[in-house]
Formats: sequence, structure tokens, C-alpha cells
Amino acid sequence: MWNFYLFRLDRLSLLMIVLTSIFGLFSVFCEWHSKQKNSGIFYSFLLLIISGMFGIFLSLDLFLFFLFWEMILIPLYFLIVFWGNINKNKKNNIFIAHKFFIYSQLSGCMLLFFIINLVCCHYNYSKIWTFDYFLLKNTPVSLFTEFFLMFFLLLSFIIKIPLIPFHSWLPDVQECLPTTNSIDLIGILLKPAIYGILRFNLIFFPHSSYLFSRFFMIFGLLSTLYGSIMAFSQKNIKKFIAYSSISSMGIIFSSIYSFNFFSHQGIILYLFSYCISTAALLIIIGKIFSHIYTQKIFKMGGLWNYMRFIPSFFLFFIFSNLNIPMSGNFGGEFMMLFGIFSSFPFLGYFFILNLFFSSIYSLVTIQKVCYGLNNNFFIKHELSFFDFFILFFLVFMIFFLGLYPSLILNFSFNIQKNIFQHYIFIK
Repeated sequence: MWNFYLFRLDRLSLLMIVLTSIFGLFSVFCEWHSKQKNSGIFYSFLLLIISGMFGIFLSLDLFLFFLFWEMILIPLYFLIVFWGNINKNKKNNIFIAHKFFIYSQLSGCMLLFFIINLVCCHYNYSKIWTFDYFLLKNTPVSLFTEFFLMFFLLLSFIIKIPLIPFHSWLPDVQECLPTTNSIDLIGILLKPAIYGILRFNLIFFPHSSYLFSRFFMIFGLLSTLYGSIMAFSQKNIKKFIAYSSISSMGIIFSSIYSFNFFSHQGIILYLFSYCISTAALLIIIGKIFSHIYTQKIFKMGGLWNYMRFIPSFFLFFIFSNLNIPMSGNFGGEFMMLFGIFSSFPFLGYFFILNLFFSSIYSLVTIQKVCYGLNNNFFIKHELSFFDFFILFFLVFMIFFLGLYPSLILNFSFNIQKNIFQHYIFIK
């Protein structure tokens, strides 16, 4: 563990920073040969987002955490407005950017409201003004106040995960952003909310979290089923991935509130592997877009007729997202569902039903994208050396996490042990 005044690096932070660094590099490499307008400013904004993520994961001071939380909003807003690629429709890009900005501001306001109230509660108790994480987490408050504070903090994170009914910004932003930023959105921006719940909600409010755990699990289940059902009807491949992400985030959210140690360990493994397979899918979609200039599923149809390598990678990564055996996704989701089923057997049946839905929508998408007839000409040189290197590395990572999950599980053991110390005390 490394400490530097207001910053600290522990195992949970280290895991998140490693994952952020990997996707930060890949997001640059996957568009190495692409010509971005004003590339200097574009990559400056990208670096600002990654720096903000590092700040979020390292901050021990709640005010600093809030500053970094808000810091990533501004560069992402300008990336959507100036580099959004949805048919080059500037008005639509601005509308999506405003929508994202309003949702993010709502999340930020909830977070700031929580911080100010908690600091005031601590001052009333100790007569000390502080934003220190370790001092604030031991602030004694009544059960009503605890529930009040937990509600605002959790709402802030739920908007950023996102879960229904706060999800509508994600499909639009995902569709609009170029490949580089789409990878960041899945691999980088969705993690801070999960990190925040593990770092703050469960540690600061174990009692209220436990009391409302059944309600939160149902909330996550609804989001899971809604995401799966919406994925069926998508005509845009990036919106399809966005809704499947909402479904997966619902499972993670429910697993957090299952308060099962086995399930919590599965969260870390699944998050790691899911981010890798989804980022790889976005790279593949970016490559398809660079050749045929469309994200429409029906226009992509018959990939096997005009490409050789991209359809193979597409099949592998979409099957990884479907949690095939020997992938890290499979191990992580099995652990999460096993934990949910152990703690709440009745709700567990509905989560298993979602596996059936996700299988159907994934197979339907594979059929539409890879098979059938298409008038596109056969494309040579569909992937560069860099692309092959990145995609093979991601394939290796998914198999490695599936065949050797103990590397992540052993590393994350102490993280979950610290969280469960609070829970066992309450129980």
C-alpha cells in the first residue's frame, strides 16, 4: 500500500488503475493509423479523461474525489460535440452532449450534496472540518441520516453505471463517440461508479445497505432484464453493445448487494474480463466502420462474404460476452450468479432466465452480422499488424483469466475481506 498525503494506492485502486491504463493504451493504438482532425487537442482530452480516472481511484479526500469526478465531464463533452461521428450531424451531437452533461451534472450534484452533509455531520460530532476518508467513515449518524446519505450517494453512482431509469444517455453517447472514446466509455468510465459503491457505499453505510439489499437486488434485476429486452430490437451495433452493458451492469449491481463473499470475488473477475471482451468488440466494430462506413446491423450483414479475419474475431468476442466456458467472463458470471442464488434463491431464478435472453439476442446479432448476402466487395488488408497484435493479446487475456482466475481472485481476496468485515459486524 502506497500513501502520499491525500492520495493512496491500495489493491482495489491498483486493479482499477491497471485496467484503466490497459484500455487507455489500446484506445490509442486501435486508431493509430486513423486521421483525427485536430489530433493534438483530441489526445489531450483523452489524457485528461484518463488522468481524471487516476485521480478518482487514488483520492482519499472526498473533495478531491468530487473534483476528479467532475473533471472527466468537460473533455468528454467536447469529444462528443467535435469528434462525434453519427452521420456528421452536428446538431445531434450537441443534443447528445447536452443530455450526457445534464445526467452527469445530476450525478455530481447528488455526490456533492452527500459530501457536504457528511462533513457537516462529522463537524457536529467532532468539531473538526475535514474531507478525510478515514475520519468521515467513522462518523456516527442515526439510522435515518444514514439512509438519507446513502440514498444520495447511491443515486449518484447509479446514474453513472447506468441503471434504469437513468440509462438513456449511454446508448446515445456510445453510438456517437468514435472507437477510441467508445472503448474508454466501456473500459474506463463505467468503472468509477462500481468502484464508488465498493469504496464508499458499503463501507460508510453497511447497516442501511444490508437493510435495503433485497430492494437493490430487484432494482438490478429489472435493469438486467430491461437491457436484454432492448438489445433484441437494436438496429445499431453500438447501441446493441450499450444495452447489453446495461444488462451486465445490472447483474454486477445485484451481486454487490447479495452480500455474498463468493459473489463479490466474481465481480472483480467479471468486470476485468467483461471490459476486455467489450473493448475488443468495439475495436472490431471500429474496423468494420472504417471499411464500410456504417454501424447499421442490416448493412453489415454477410461479413464472411467480404472479410476473412474480422468475422472470426467478432464471433469470438461476442461469444466471450455470452460467457462461454474457459473465458474470464464465464468464471466471473458463474461466481456472481452462484452467490446471488445462495443468498436469494427465488431472485436467482430470474437472473438465470436472463442468461437465456442474452443467448438469444447474441445469436440473432451474430446471424444478422456474419451471415446472409451482401453486395460489398471483398476487402483486402482489413487489419494492420497493430490490430492483429492488440486483438490476439485480448484473446490471450480472456483465456488467461478463464483458465487462471486465481491470479485475480487471490489479489482481490483482501479487498472483499475488508468490505465484509463491516457487513459481518452488522449481521
